[in-house]
Amino acid sequence: MEIYKKSVVVLILASIFGGLAPGFARFAMKQFSPFSIMALSSLISLITLLILIGGVRNLYVNKKDIIFLILAMTFWAINSILFFHGLQGDNRAMATVTSVLYLFSPIIVLIISVMLKKLKFSFGKITGIIFSISGVFVIISQSLTDTTQILVRPVGGFQGNILILGGVLAISFYWLISDELTKKRNYSAFLVTIYSNLGIFLLATPFFIKEAASGGFYLFPLDPRAVIGIIGNSLLISVLTVYLYQWGIKHSSAFAGASVLYISPLSTALFAFLFLEEKISWVLIIGAILIAIGVFFTTVLPAIKGG
Repeated sequence: MEIYKKSVVVLILASIFGGLAPGFARFAMKQFSPFSIMALSSLISLITLLILIGGVRNLYVNKKDIIFLILAMTFWAINSILFFHGLQGDNRAMATVTSVLYLFSPIIVLIISVMLKKLKFSFGKITGIIFSISGVFVIISQSLTDTTQILVRPVGGFQGNILILGGVLAISFYWLISDELTKKRNYSAFLVTIYSNLGIFLLATPFFIKEAASGGFYLFPLDPRAVIGIIGNSLLISVLTVYLYQWGIKHSSAFAGASVLYISPLSTALFAFLFLEEKISWVLIIGAILIAIGVFFTTVLPAIKGG
């Protein structure tokens, strides 16, 4: 019971830190492109994690599990690509909207799990799915019809939001596979986190090299916000947050993981309000409430009844 309580605290911290990811990404984009951010952040993360774990000798993976590891690396890399590109440009997603849309991930995990296991949807789960999809529709439809400048749009650009939704889909598959690796196949959270960052590094580095060779990458003059963004994204997000979430899920339950997701948009909104000049609109609030209700019906309520 004591380890369960610790894991819940760890998940709360992970959710708070995770909510800062869109803000750090926007900071890093003051100077660097998405692929540059991914390459630099993953390199820093890998070096840090390898030092902490004691070198490559502790990275052994059973041959029969390699396919799961490759899938986890792939989906985490896809999530990162869509996440950073969704936050870039004149048609980008807003940081707070990004955090709210990622609340939809447990719903996707539920749908995939039910389909794979050929289970039936209960009335409560169907209700939750309807609420969550309605919330996503409210946000996406608003961004599709809004043609004002990006800084005054209440929910950001349509293209950016669609890319973020793609990232939500990818990370949902990632959490399913990483759950298989850490719980059923008993790999450490450190190991899964290292390989997740390795996937990003392998995918982003060729694009980064091409960009640097063409003169699209520069270090000086260095924007202090970009430095904060790179350090925050690599150490606080890619290392600490991912590890804490992996560890917390392994020692608690999917219920605990889903329950603390509601915290992320709060830390995102605070960061975005203070440093990114983003405003919170009623459209976003309504969409967030609908998605949150959906997550409650599909994950939290069944766990309460079961317990």
